[in-house]
Amino acid sequence: MISWERCKNVTVVCCMNAVGLFILPMFIYPRARVSQLLGRGGPAGSLYECSKNGWITTELFFKWMEHFAKVVKPTTLDPVMLIFDNHTSHISIEIYNFCRLNGICIATLQPHTSHKLQPLDLTFFGPLKTTFNRECGLFLKAHPHEKITMYDLASLFNKSYTKVATMDKGLSGFNSAGIFPLNTDKFTADDFAPAQELREVEKEFTFEYLENELDISENQLCTWQGNENEQENFSLERELQAKEEDFNFRSLQDGSTSIHDTKGIVQINDLPSTSTGIYHTSIEQLCPIPKVNATSTKRSKSRKRKPIVLTDTPMKLELEQAKEKRETAKE
Repeated sequence: MISWERCKNVTVVCCMNAVGLFILPMFIYPRARVSQLLGRGGPAGSLYECSKNGWITTELFFKWMEHFAKVVKPTTLDPVMLIFDNHTSHISIEIYNFCRLNGICIATLQPHTSHKLQPLDLTFFGPLKTTFNRECGLFLKAHPHEKITMYDLASLFNKSYTKVATMDKGLSGFNSAGIFPLNTDKFTADDFAPAQELREVEKEFTFEYLENELDISENQLCTWQGNENEQENFSLERELQAKEEDFNFRSLQDGSTSIHDTKGIVQINDLPSTSTGIYHTSIEQLCPIPKVNATSTKRSKSRKRKPIVLTDTPMKLELEQAKEKRETAKE
């Protein structure tokens, strides 16, 4: 039970390290101006900022980086590594220069792998969402006919955050991702394999596959003792028998004047069907696996992201060129 559904979006930036310590969060509200009431009851020392739609921007992320450096106090002689996804708001020349001066090494994750490699996604965000929803439900029960506004979010979040932000969450998160202690054998290629419908593998309908797919009753079970030719002949005979029964069944439904049996032709007129044929249809035939076209007619205009070390020297030239393009486009 929550309010504000499908109306507003509020972003909370969280951070934890491999020994279970947490950086106080940053709240981003969909407003034009920051009010002191937004932090009422929230975690002490947190940041409260605003953006047009409640999402993080490059400028706000730079403020969070300053907040991070103030708490962690890294230096070029005692650097730290910061790991996050490679969202465009996290990458700019200003952030690059700030990290180089303060001894912060930034490494981004491969796209679509945060559910496996990001410690916060593995052990923290799930329990946090569950606890936060429970606190919202308790608030609505205690305050009937009231809605949860943005001025109540910090207090509700603080109640759930203090319960979930424990040392074991940080330890198990980095351990589950194989980051610390470093475990290069934590995942295999199968963990990141594409979905079944994307593999485009055609099944071969062999004799063994048909035997596994068909739903045969106990009276129809048989044991193969002959050679391969006898097995093929039996399979062909059964297929012909099924087709004959199917023809007889359809003839009865259409009201035709004759059907075939093993002895001859029997004349009937609009008699109810007495066919006992069993028709086997696999689930795949009723609901086939969706197929994805190998080639797409539309090309994505957005550049595909890849894992990078943001503070590497080659990135500086690329970020400077990107900044020049943005400034030229504004002019």
